[in-house]
Amino acid sequence: SSDLGGTRSARVVAGEDSRLWRLKRERLSDIEKLDTRIVHLLIADITREIAARLRSTTEDLRRR
Repeated sequence: SSDLGGTRSARVVAGEDSRLWRLKRERLSDIEKLDTRIVHLLIADITREIAARLRSTTEDLRRR
């Protein structure tokens, strides 16, 4: 089960060597207590990256 209390709904398989970073919810909360701006910037960066990858994947699929 996930940190959110639910069951995982997906698996990921890397197509190439990758580096995975994990930031536990507790550590993120610790950082947020020190400076909420850091957490907001981190979440905004992650959101932008996911959106860019989704756009790229969508474009690739449309070209097929």
